[in-house]
Amino acid sequence: MTAEDDVEELPSWVRPPPEGFVAEDLDRLPGLPNHSELIDGSLVFFAPQTAIHSLAVHLFWSGLCRWVPKGLRVRSRMTVILDEDQ
Repeated sequence: MTAEDDVEELPSWVRPPPEGFVAEDLDRLPGLPNHSELIDGSLVFFAPQTAIHSLAVHLFWSGLCRWVPKGLRVRSRMTVILDEDQ
């Protein structure tokens, strides 16, 4: 058995179309991992958070909640579309 035998084949949708992916595509791709981003029309996958990263996010969120002006709310882990391919 060689190292090449141990490599999983990637789904065909991982490769972007010539013009790149757009934000709307992310809702239609089957099996897209939760930790995915779209940068310049290409998919970027991230590993799940570590315990220290999760703690840092919580502490940052808690701190913002104490300082945000009345009437505003702090939200996290939400989709943000910066541009069609971002």
